Amino acid sequence: MNASYDVKFWDIRPNKSTKPGENRKTISYTVRWTVAAREKSKTFRTSAQAKNWLSDLRQTAKKGELFDLETGLPQSMLKAKEARTVYDFVRAYIDMKWPHAAAKTRDSISDGLATVLPALTKDRPGRPNAEILRTALRKYALLPEAKRPDVPLVRSPAFSGHVPNELYGRLYHATD
Repeated sequence: MNASYDVKFWDIRPNKSTKPGENRKTISYTVRWTVAAREKSKTFRTSAQAKNWLSDLRQTAKKGELFDLETGLPQSMLKAKEARTVYDFVRAYIDMKWPHAAAKTRDSISDGLATVLPALTKDRPGRPNAEILRTALRKYALLPEAKRPDVPLVRSPAFSGHVPNELYGRLYHATD
């Protein structure tokens, strides 16, 4: 995890209404801070919520906790739950859709996902090229458990450890 002790806090910024005809009343409050010169912010409905959040951040910084560079949160506030990978999400999607889908629909789902997933892999030494990975996904990994060939995932040269480790993209980023 990339983390830093270099944290700076700014004052809370009130956000005013910009609708024509309104008297520019404050509708929300934004807490702003930087972690290693990367700007972070979180918006709240009330001033009290924003003040409490800023106070919590300041207290954790004062305790000497590291702040995550990606999320801007101190380690104690990071989500403890492991996030699902895109690959895990896709497997659950296939398991849900497969029993009720027509054969051509199954083929289209598998083809589309096998085309997109290689683009989500990190480019590391030993990574198979996109076409080999696509073929392995289509012929093995994107089939439901009952339809999969007996070849174990780790024995497939295209997969040798690449699927769970390489297909990244945490779902919680999309929901934050």
